[in-house]
Amino acid sequence: MQNVADIGLDSQEDYDQLESSLAQIDLIIALHDNVTRRGNWGEPGSDIDRLGIAMPPHPVPLKRTLPAAWSATRVSLEHLQRELRAALPPRRSFMPTALRRQHTILPTVLQSVARRALLASARCCYILAPDSHEERIENALDMLDQDARSQRRHYEAMKEFETLSQLRPPPALVEKQEVMRQSLLERKKKRVGDEVMLSESARLIEKLLRESGHEEFPARQIAEHFTWLFHVYSGVAHAWGWPWMAPGTDSAPGHFIADFSTTVSVGHVALQLVDQRSTASPP
Repeated sequence: MQNVADIGLDSQEDYDQLESSLAQIDLIIALHDNVTRRGNWGEPGSDIDRLGIAMPPHPVPLKRTLPAAWSATRVSLEHLQRELRAALPPRRSFMPTALRRQHTILPTVLQSVARRALLASARCCYILAPDSHEERIENALDMLDQDARSQRRHYEAMKEFETLSQLRPPPALVEKQEVMRQSLLERKKKRVGDEVMLSESARLIEKLLRESGHEEFPARQIAEHFTWLFHVYSGVAHAWGWPWMAPGTDSAPGHFIADFSTTVSVGHVALQLVDQRSTASPP
């Protein structure tokens, strides 16, 4: 494992692909800003507004879960964009060689941030990509259940605190939220974890790309690459050794420029969905 980032900038084609992905992030930022100008939720009567109205009382409301996902997509990709633009040599001085910086960037930093962008994008797609309002409701309930389970694990770990007792959740709050959580479980048809959510999101992304006529995007390849990326990058983020044994591995798992391109494409699909679903249809 190398201590300096080698992102596979080995040809003019790699340089062009990286520049294209960095420019695509500017479009993602603009889409996020469009949503923020609408009040960071959605115009009255929009699909997202209707979705929020359909949600039951919940420990973590959808108006926190969903914006957290789309904001994480933008922030994570913008962070990667700044790092890579600062490191990218000017075209006039570019030589086919692995990208280096005067100060060290660890490959795992780039991949861990990309993983966050992928997971956040997947949640947006899982909730917002289905065509029917009813399916979007069911998928939103799946994500609220996941959010509440994560919150509950936090509460369970904190309740025995002694020296940091101020961080313990008030028992009355825990009880109130547990009642809401159980009520949601009675309504839900299934319990979904990240594996199912990611697989379904990949399917939805493939369907969206195919239906939108993006001939330049190999939809099935992007969906499969997206699934591969999340698993390998999860291994990197959790400091496991197996990602460096994955097929196609060199100095870092995979080929970062190609991986980055897919990460950005999935993020773009997610923010396009958010922009579309937060806009009210004309009367």
